[in-house]
Amino acid sequence: GKLDLEWSVKVLPVLTDAFDGNLLSLEFDNFAEVHKLYEGGVTLPTNFLSKIAIIPVIKEIFRTDGEQFLKYPPPKVMQVDKSAWMTDEEFARETIAGVNPNVIKILEEFPPRSKLDTQAYGDHTCIITKQHLEPNLGGLTVEHVII
Repeated sequence: GKLDLEWSVKVLPVLTDAFDGNLLSLEFDNFAEVHKLYEGGVTLPTNFLSKIAIIPVIKEIFRTDGEQFLKYPPPKVMQVDKSAWMTDEEFARETIAGVNPNVIKILEEFPPRSKLDTQAYGDHTCIITKQHLEPNLGGLTVEHVII
């Protein structure tokens, strides 16, 4: 209806400009860009709300002071150490935990076995051992936490 037309004509171009044309970009070039999301969120121009005020709920979603829009609390691992995401131990923890079920599958067997072609991808022998994992399992064993 009329609201959809107003949204597409007025709001979408303003959003695109506010994000420098990268509104749909799903990639980060480096960890500094990831850290910026947690430290400052996304800064919007101060006249942003006046351009999209046609929809009242927008006033509740977007702030015009340029602070804390799309600002998220940092993950616990990042609160302790900003570079923890880049460690092999954290990568292994996230792999086993299944942090992103769309990308990472939760561990169902240990040691994990790849189904990829060994000719194309090489040796699949997992070098992660129970000794790497069990100190981080709160007293549980690997066998206990496997699905």
